Amino acid sequence: GILKEALKLSDKDIELVAVNGRRGWWRRFEGEGYGIHSVESWVDAIRLGEGAKEKLPEGVVVEDDEKEEIKVEEKEKVVHEEL
Repeated sequence: GILKEALKLSDKDIELVAVNGRRGWWRRFEGEGYGIHSVESWVDAIRLGEGAKEKLPEGVVVEDDEKEEIKVEEKEKVVHEEL
């Protein structure tokens, strides 16, 4: 797909990537396997800001300039008491 091409991902069955659209970076999992400990360690390293991050290519993240307003209407609750 478009993301796969933009990030130049391989044709492997599984590619695990972390993307931060707000800050404009992404990071590929390069562990030896997809075991729980390997993936958790990778996620922890991202949370701690460790490791190199790649810059997202232009056009991967599209921002919507028009913000939609959401109106929340409160409805009156009618409580019926039994006599």
